[in-house]
Amino acid sequence: MATIAQHQQPTPERFFNAINAYEQTEAMKAAIELEIFTAIAEGNVTAATIAKRCEAAERGVRTLCDFLTIHGFLTKEGAQYALAPDSALFLNRHSPAYIGTAIEFLLA
Repeated sequence: MATIAQHQQPTPERFFNAINAYEQTEAMKAAIELEIFTAIAEGNVTAATIAKRCEAAERGVRTLCDFLTIHGFLTKEGAQYALAPDSALFLNRHSPAYIGTAIEFLLA
């Protein structure tokens, strides 16, 4: 008996989804380690001020923040970044609901 999978055309989609998941994981790991979300919550909203607060290169911070924006963890208007509501609650180190430490543990 033929299964549904035998009748479907092969596609590389599953492999690209896995790679995208890895990219998102590494971006989240970097953002948490650098305290990007906390920096934005403290009022550092441009790539330059976030980079200064996080002691990181501005170009790298901009690239990371743009990636996080594309994936919904941040928002961006002009050159200013803001936290998405769930990021503000769970990824700002000053929030009582902060889960960044747990995420870092899971990714270690």
